[in-house]
Amino acid sequence: MSQNPHQNLTDPKLAACAIAAGGKLERTETAGNGRLAFIVSGLPADFATKLVNDEVIVSGKAFIAAMEHLLRLIRAHRGDRA
Repeated sequence: MSQNPHQNLTDPKLAACAIAAGGKLERTETAGNGRLAFIVSGLPADFATKLVNDEVIVSGKAFIAAMEHLLRLIRAHRGDRA
């Protein structure tokens, strides 16, 4: 199974799944549409396809922890206080 060096994900739910599945959040960037993009490494090249096909299973606890972290990053990107 080949690894994709980095996946650029702008949907926080997908990014949280990627992190919960063992990916590593390398950095964030501002996408062309102004949204925050999450750059995740350590995932198989076909991760997005497997996710869409319902072939990825993650721990609920890991997903919640990842989503909470990403939501904090989104709030900071928007300049919100939290």
